[in-house]
Amino acid sequence: MNLTKKEMEVMQVLWNRKAPMTASEIIEASVERTWSEQSLYAMLNRMVDKKAISLDRYKPTATNSAKAYIPLISLEEYLVKKTFEYDVDADKLIQIIIEKEAKKKEDQ
Repeated sequence: MNLTKKEMEVMQVLWNRKAPMTASEIIEASVERTWSEQSLYAMLNRMVDKKAISLDRYKPTATNSAKAYIPLISLEEYLVKKTFEYDVDADKLIQIIIEKEAKKKEDQ
């Protein structure tokens, strides 16, 4: 499964909330988004087609109800799949992450 940068932004919101979210809730929670509100609906449909997210249920709103989405894959599962998909050396990847985190702490 390949997710675009914009799709990953939506996934981060869903992973962080850990509860079904409507498009309006995703928009509200996406402060630093690179996508427009109008493009979100098409993006959500593509993500359903990719089996990254699923319609969980309809949530009541002030005027009617709205689709609420949940991720079908966790962040950890996605990262593992990507690691194996690109045949990345897991030990090397972990070392890079550790070094990057150490550098971040030094810079603070």
